[in-house]
Amino acid sequence: MAGQGTGIDVRPALLASVAGLVLVAAGCGAEGDDDGGGDGNAFKAGANRICRELGVRSAAVAAPTSPASYVSYGRETADVLDDVRRGMAALELPAGANRGPAQRVVAAFEAFAPQATKLRSMADAVAAAPADPAATGRAKETLRDVGAVLVRVGDGADPSFERLGLKACGG
Repeated sequence: MAGQGTGIDVRPALLASVAGLVLVAAGCGAEGDDDGGGDGNAFKAGANRICRELGVRSAAVAAPTSPASYVSYGRETADVLDDVRRGMAALELPAGANRGPAQRVVAAFEAFAPQATKLRSMADAVAAAPADPAATGRAKETLRDVGAVLVRVGDGADPSFERLGLKACGG
């Protein structure tokens, strides 16, 4: 068992968590996303842009197929999480009654920061000992833990997403 696993089983869960969360938050492809004017439309349009960029970047991250590939996977995925978090934080918040829900959506994405740090630490640990089966095992655990946190972030923010009319898409 030691050294036999490739970690491919955790990639779909992690990227699906990231992509699913952002797709739910952004409402990609929903009608009326970019209709201009109205409270929250600029926020919604910006979230859609972030969603589309995430989809492209997530698809480009190669799944780990060897212990050494966890290094690039961890770092690339951490970069995606950081960019999504920063992008959401940079969006102009709507005024009025939608400001609070938009702030909660942005705050939900702040949970990406410590997860990105964990992924970079995982990558550094595997880089320091690429032949160590224990390092690969810990990397798999890290990916599962990060994925679980991202799912919880999405679950906790759903009421705000709905309040803003940010509809789920893609599944």
